[in-house]
Amino acid sequence: MSTREDNHMYSALKNKPLNYFQTTYLRLFVHDYTDKEIAQFLEVSSRRVLSIQKSITNKFGTQDWNKILFMAFKFEILKHPDYVEDSIKTEAREFTNKIFIKNIVSSPSPFWPQNSIRKLIVDFNKSCEQIYLKESGTLPKLRKTLKTLLNLLYCGKREEFIIQEMRLSNDEYQALEQELLDYFSVNRIFYAIQKGFRYGYIDHDSNYIVGKHADILNKTIDSISSLRTLNLKSNKLHKLYIYDSLLEYYGLYENYILFKEKWNTSAKENKIPEIKMDLVFNFRNISYGISV
Repeated sequence: MSTREDNHMYSALKNKPLNYFQTTYLRLFVHDYTDKEIAQFLEVSSRRVLSIQKSITNKFGTQDWNKILFMAFKFEILKHPDYVEDSIKTEAREFTNKIFIKNIVSSPSPFWPQNSIRKLIVDFNKSCEQIYLKESGTLPKLRKTLKTLLNLLYCGKREEFIIQEMRLSNDEYQALEQELLDYFSVNRIFYAIQKGFRYGYIDHDSNYIVGKHADILNKTIDSISSLRTLNLKSNKLHKLYIYDSLLEYYGLYENYILFKEKWNTSAKENKIPEIKMDLVFNFRNISYGISV
């Protein structure tokens, strides 16, 4: 998307934001709800859900749902921390306490030591990888044909291209796509790609991942290390800030991998968004399990 298109889309969405039904549909879509489940949640008919879908594609100007999700995250209609899985949130809580105890107790400086924070965040990432490694170990080996399909979908290839590339009939393609969804026990291709990444089935550009991860990591470290300068009034607020920082870090890291092709074509491809820690003032008490 060009700079002009990017700015036009942002202005259009800012001037006429998504309504309740459109926003809720996107949120539930990313949580892997089926259209039937979304209809039940919204207490509307299946026809109304189709109407909501159409209104979303019209507003974003595309039928490509991966592109729609990419733009929704980029323009912060969807927030990264809201879509981190519970197992990762549990790890984030544990590492929140480690970062807090290691730094606020032992360091009198207004700025916490970055090397210590870096090590703990890297350990947090490794711990998350181990969670998904254990999960993947419970699954049978992914068939080569399914892995090929998964990687073509990850690269944003359309159905027509995949059918030609893999020499499939339309029925064979549909059956293969359903087999992929069944393998990962998900309802949406977006989620299959996400699990494929988490379980190591996506063929990455390692240089791309290392570079983007370093940028996101450094911004998270800067944000946490300067926490004391915010003069928050309680230890609970300090912890909540760190917790949100870890969720934002992990969600943004996954986002860059899942939407690699779209970030690469974005006018801001080399600019990592700021880690916005105003989230702390939204008080995610339920997810952290604390009261302020």
